[in-house]
Amino acid sequence: MKNILKVFKQKWAEYLLELFVIIVGIVAAFALNNWHEVRKSDNEEHNLLIAHKEEIETNISFVDSEIASNSVKVEQIAEFIKLFRPENESVTEEQIAINFKNALSSYSYFEPAEGLIKETMNSGKLSLIQNSKLRGQLSLWDSKLVPLRQQEQLIITKHDICFDYALNHGDFRRMREITEKDKNTWYAMLGQNKFNDTSNKYLIQSKEYENHLVYYMGATYYLNDYYETFKNYMVNIEELIDGELVNR
Repeated sequence: MKNILKVFKQKWAEYLLELFVIIVGIVAAFALNNWHEVRKSDNEEHNLLIAHKEEIETNISFVDSEIASNSVKVEQIAEFIKLFRPENESVTEEQIAINFKNALSSYSYFEPAEGLIKETMNSGKLSLIQNSKLRGQLSLWDSKLVPLRQQEQLIITKHDICFDYALNHGDFRRMREITEKDKNTWYAMLGQNKFNDTSNKYLIQSKEYENHLVYYMGATYYLNDYYETFKNYMVNIEELIDGELVNR
């Protein structure tokens, strides 16, 4: 025991240095491993941010397209409504058919590219994003879509009411024969129209039908407000992403 103490007193500095080297090595190993993990996490976040930016830009382009087409649809419905009046013999069957087709052949429905944001939310990758505000905005995606979807559903309902009214009270076959570009389609199988004396002018003399179309036009017009609101939400996300990318 005395010999051990004697040796320790003689070489304590050497032993202390060895202990220090060991501790430094362990700490350095942990620090290096942590650095690699942080760098790996930063790279994953960087790639995720770039991917989200691309998806958001795509969706902004999509919603801009819907706003443009929806604005045209409002004008087309308005042109159809302008034909309405109690008696208007100057309006032709062709005018009615063409304006009916323009107003009711389609309606706007925003279909975003959301594969990445769904994956991010469902896989837990959202935690990779360090900016809490950006995380919060991305997590609101589904809830932000709800009002827009409700307005779109209202438009679909009103569209179907207007379309069905024409089916029930007009000569739909006559309208299709006028507007169908390819005369050699399934219409040829129907043979001669035996109701040539019927007219679609009743439709443009119906106040009830005009009311349905006015409601449909109003709902379609205000849809662009919902599109703009959702677009602003996406622009905000893009700005937050850009801020994160600039700081790297």
